[in-house]
Amino acid sequence: MKKAEKKITKRDIVTGVFLALYAAAVLVGGVFLIPKGGLGVLALFGIMILGLILLVTWHSISYSYICRGCRNQFKINFYKDLFSPQTKSTKYLKCPKCGERTWAKEVARN
Repeated sequence: MKKAEKKITKRDIVTGVFLALYAAAVLVGGVFLIPKGGLGVLALFGIMILGLILLVTWHSISYSYICRGCRNQFKINFYKDLFSPQTKSTKYLKCPKCGERTWAKEVARN
């Protein structure tokens, strides 16, 4: 029996483009800014932090999670999205309905 394959959505493509742009900005910024020294390194650090904030904000707005125990679908905030342990398609979260900590499945938000 085959596992159900995840269909790639427009939202997944946009997320991939954001990730690619972030990686390119950090790479190009590193090549040009690190040789400049102190302010260049500071500018690169700023680019990295800003990009991370934008990516996590996009993710927390675009996706929600389903509890494996009670099947409740719920949203999480920016901080939980940033700091919770995760795999490719799950995140270790406490369900607001049943209170159980599980590896909740990530789903696109409606």
